[in-house]
Parts: sequence; C-alpha cells; structure tokens
Amino acid sequence: MASKIQVCNIALSMLGAASISDLSESSNEARACALHFEDTLNTLLRQHPWNFATVERALAPLEEVTAAEWVYAYAYPTDCLSAQRIVVPGAARPVPYVVRAAVDGGGNMLRVVYTDQPGARLAYTRTVTDLSVCDGEFLSALQHRLAAALCMTLTGKADRLSMLTQQAEASQARAKARDAGENSDADDALPDWLTVREG
Repeated sequence: MASKIQVCNIALSMLGAASISDLSESSNEARACALHFEDTLNTLLRQHPWNFATVERALAPLEEVTAAEWVYAYAYPTDCLSAQRIVVPGAARPVPYVVRAAVDGGGNMLRVVYTDQPGARLAYTRTVTDLSVCDGEFLSALQHRLAAALCMTLTGKADRLSMLTQQAEASQARAKARDAGENSDADDALPDWLTVREG
C-alpha cells in the first residue's frame, strides 16, 4: 500500500538523498518533502481527469448569489480541485457552466458554479489523501514530479533537474494514457472549451 512517506523516499532515492521516516523530522530532506508534497500532488491531480480521483455529486444551491447571465448558482465543492463537467444523463450536448468568485450576503468570498441547469450535478477531480486509491502509473508520475520539485533544494544541480523533468513528463504521459484507456468513451471525450462557457 502506497504511503506519503514511501512516495517521498522513492523521490529522494532518485536524488541520491537520505530517506526519511516522518515529515516532521528536522532533516533537510523531511523539510523539503513537507514543503513540496501537497502542492506537487494537487498540481498533478489537476492536470488530468484521473478516474480514481473523479467523483460526481449534487451541488448545493446558493439562493443569495446571482449572476445576470446565469439562472442558477451553486457552491463549489470544498474538496474540488478541478471541475470537469455538469452531468446530465442522456444530454445531447455539454451543459455550459462557469466557475467564478462571488460575495455572499455576509460579505464572505465564495467560489461559485454558475449554470442554467436545475438540480445540477458536477463531475470533478477531488482532493486525495489516501494514496492507496491511486493507480500505480500515477504514483510513478508523482514520484518523478516530486523528485524534480526537490532537486534544486537538495542537490543544486540544474542538469539533474532537466533530466528529472524530462523523466517526469514521460512518466506522466504514460499515466494519462493508461488512465484514459480505462474509459470506454475516452475517444469521444469533449475538450474543455466546448464544455465551459466563459463569463
């Protein structure tokens, strides 16, 4: 079962750095991993609609938030890293939507999903805290991305960073291809510009 420490140690091994047993250690390696791990994971999650990280949920309506060009406003899910599409079974065309910032009646800033779809359900990429749900190819890509993120801090070698970045891109491409291969309708997927109406 994959763990955060295991991923960090594999990334560290790519740099020839010492392994860690906990992110709270006082070593440079642990501090660097603690600084970069979450951002590296979330950035990678946002770059593709990974099957293991995709959920579909009903959106909570916001009655006091409005936009002139949209009929409905919904709360952006708190665990959402990237909105993918409004889900309407049997719909012939993608349902337009946009994500914007808004202010509620109490003066609080919110992220809002605007759409003309009543009772909207959103498919989105969620935050992942349990790495055991991740595909092995994704974990490999994460390890390579993390190694690249740690490289300059722990080694200071620009040539190694260049090599690790190339390896990370190749690993990520393999992970995306494998993930897309698990979708029966992967070839029919519509690009984001057809799905999202800009506001």
